[in-house]
Amino acid sequence: LSTDLIKSLNPQLLDKLHANFEPWRRRNAPEYMSLITLVVQLIMKIDFTTLEVLEFLLGIASPVNTNNFPCPEVQEVGAIIINRLIFELQRSVFHKHRDSSFDVPFLSSLVDQSTSILRQLLDSKGPRGDWLLRITAYIGLSSGEDLTSDMMVFILCNATSHVQLCRFVQLQSIVEVKLGDVLPVVVQKVTDKLRSYKISQPNIILANILAIMEWEKSTKSNSERSTLLFCMKKQWEAFLPLLTNDDLHLVLKAVKVINTLEIPTNISSATALRLCSTLLNFFFRSLEVEDTRASSSMFHACRLCLKYLCKETFIQCIALRFLIESLFIKDIAILFGAKQILPVSKDEKEKKNFQSLYESNKKQGLTTTLHRSQSTVFHAGVIGQGLRSSVFGPILPKVHMDRNKQCLMSILRCCSHQTKKIEEVTTPTAESAMEVDESVAMPSHGQSVSGDLCRMIGSLMTEQITPDVLYNNRFWPEEESIQMTVERDLQIYKNMDENPVLWQILDLYAASPLTMCRCSPILKSLTASLMIHFESSREKSARNTPKQLDAAAHLVTYLGKSRLLPAPLRYISELFHTSTSYEVYLLLLSVWRYMKEFPPTEDPDEVNTRACELRHLETIRAIMHNNIDKMGAFYGRFFSPFSSSD
Repeated sequence: LSTDLIKSLNPQLLDKLHANFEPWRRRNAPEYMSLITLVVQLIMKIDFTTLEVLEFLLGIASPVNTNNFPCPEVQEVGAIIINRLIFELQRSVFHKHRDSSFDVPFLSSLVDQSTSILRQLLDSKGPRGDWLLRITAYIGLSSGEDLTSDMMVFILCNATSHVQLCRFVQLQSIVEVKLGDVLPVVVQKVTDKLRSYKISQPNIILANILAIMEWEKSTKSNSERSTLLFCMKKQWEAFLPLLTNDDLHLVLKAVKVINTLEIPTNISSATALRLCSTLLNFFFRSLEVEDTRASSSMFHACRLCLKYLCKETFIQCIALRFLIESLFIKDIAILFGAKQILPVSKDEKEKKNFQSLYESNKKQGLTTTLHRSQSTVFHAGVIGQGLRSSVFGPILPKVHMDRNKQCLMSILRCCSHQTKKIEEVTTPTAESAMEVDESVAMPSHGQSVSGDLCRMIGSLMTEQITPDVLYNNRFWPEEESIQMTVERDLQIYKNMDENPVLWQILDLYAASPLTMCRCSPILKSLTASLMIHFESSREKSARNTPKQLDAAAHLVTYLGKSRLLPAPLRYISELFHTSTSYEVYLLLLSVWRYMKEFPPTEDPDEVNTRACELRHLETIRAIMHNNIDKMGAFYGRFFSPFSSSD
């Protein structure tokens, strides 16, 4: 079985030897089997050129080259030899624990060739792959836990298909009979590689880990084998550094792995802060992807991970604060339709005719030298060209922005949902909050967001939107004081107008009087700026200024949903589209006077007992009488509760 002999035994020569010895084999079957046993024993004692001998036997029993292979009878003999060899190796390996001095030269010499054997194992199928799998397992068992775990890590890092990945599970099922703790060692080595960035292709290993864990999670049968899912749960923090990778697809796989492991509830605040910031950073990066399918996959993975993470109130506060504060960063705000100044370059004609003042003044006749003086009058340029024109608007397409807004609202709902089930109460919808029958006592409204979160969200919105804290109180002053805060109110309105997603955030939490009470400075300034606009507007119909009209309708809706503005004052937005600009001003003035008399409060009993009196509706009655042809149908909606006393 030397190297020269193996090289000389080509398929043609093997066929001739078979033809010559076939009659002898038939006549001497016992001696033939003894000869096979002798060959197997000799192979087990080989301690050099072992890999060549193994490849020679595999080439006979299961040839890879379909153009040059021995006859089927020779292949059958090769298969018999390999099967007997594997049987003897199995006996030797499992006998070794009783006699530690016993060693198999064939397996010992293959230790250094384990990488080559593993590559052949991943590329082999059928009987050839099964034989290589057994031999690989016995090499690892013969050498010990360290080599066996290295072999399994190699398969996990290099398998590119499910067929190849099955070799990991098959190898584990063989070696665990003797090495029961090999899988935790494999997990430790893999996580060490992830932490040290020593893996050249982390995408492959993450995909393989995810595939195995999903298979284990979906398998309902209770097997006796150790699971990668169980061992990985103790090392889940090793995947956190991957969340900051530049490759979004790699980050997506890491997030899916964390979701499969399910984040434990007893994590430290530092780990929660780190995971929360990296997750939301990944969320904002995923919104930049134009492909809706890829972005949706990233969004759902991120949302599920945040759902597992936000099980404590302090983590919810961290996530919501990070989300809301990020909306005021320029690069992130444009993802949700924030307006930006887009400079427009000069056209080609202007560029062609452009000449600097310095060059113009060098021309003769454009300068005048004064006598008896060193002074000179220079040409100062052409007056009247003005500033360079610019466009003020969103950057992304509307479809892309709408998709991003929907994702943001979903993430906000996920992060702010009440964690304790016993406290969860369904929040009334906008329709139900606006259509409550006032003849019946209003029941206490529950919230799906905890009180602490509502207060935090309201305070944070006020802190970010208002330019200062001078007038950041919940009380609404006399309407004459509006003239003192015009600049501040216009700045707040501008901040809301340039970042439209802030309106949707207010609408999302408008059902909570706690949030709206903390947002009272915002609502107060918006009302003041809209009152100034409609009072001084030159447009007769309010519909001619649709942007301000929509803002006024949103404002009244928020106050109505939070029940800070009771019915029927909460319905005045239904009259806006048929009113003049000055009538809209008068309607907003009625709201202002009511909020001045009954300022926003966090007391639920006071909120639930708020009601309007006829003196609060005199302006509405006068406007309806003046527009009876347009608003007559709304009269019963506003004044039916007072019909008995009217």
